Amino acid sequence: METKQITFIVFMLVMLGVFGYTIHRLWGFIGLTKAGFPIDKIGERINLTLKVAFGQTKILDRPIIGIIHALVCLKGY
Repeated sequence: METKQITFIVFMLVMLGVFGYTIHRLWGFIGLTKAGFPIDKIGERINLTLKVAFGQTKILDRPIIGIIHALVCLKGY
């Protein structure tokens, strides 16, 4: 085997180790979350997300900020 191949194999093993360690840490963080997060009412959740994200309904909660936001969006930054 050439030096380039050995270097590549070593580098690949180190990167796989770093990736595995990162996944292990993230899995540990997921284990710290609250148990029993409700995953129900999927239709309502998707509908609300679409309304807020694409319909920008929360802009109407604060009228002055909403108007400024609309002006910025219409002007094009």
